[in-house]
Amino acid sequence: MISLQLNITKQQEEPLLSRKLINATLEFDNATPSNKETISLIASNLKKDEKLISVRHIYTSFGNKKANVIAYVYTDEKKKILIEPKIKKQKESKPSEEKKEGQKPAETKKTEEKPKEEKKETKDAKPAPKQEKSAAEKKEAPKKTEVKKEAKEQKKGDKK
Repeated sequence: MISLQLNITKQQEEPLLSRKLINATLEFDNATPSNKETISLIASNLKKDEKLISVRHIYTSFGNKKANVIAYVYTDEKKKILIEPKIKKQKESKPSEEKKEGQKPAETKKTEEKPKEEKKETKDAKPAPKQEKSAAEKKEAPKKTEVKKEAKEQKKGDKK
């Protein structure tokens, strides 16, 4: 059985936000406990509902089987929803959907191959104008340098 011990070191009342700040030390044997495990420990220690508790941080140091925990205990669930940042839900990955439905991966592969062929054709068409532009730019480049040289010569002539 996993041994978890929670010692509350500090409780600070925050009346404007309708919550208590809890600083605690957590001693454990195996891996660092998850937020859910620490919430259940704090709830059992303070005799509060788990829905009212929010764990902000679990700080561990390398090699030690201790962690510092910062958590908030709210008076209302509505206050917690208003104050606490919303947790982003993870999106489901596409490969898992394809594994469930056996026929769809083959169809998607066929549809994926067609656009790739079209892209190759468009790529072949694009380099030709780029080469023409580069040749045109090469012709323009000497003109710009000639203009600059002429401007320098004029300035030298004006100074003399």
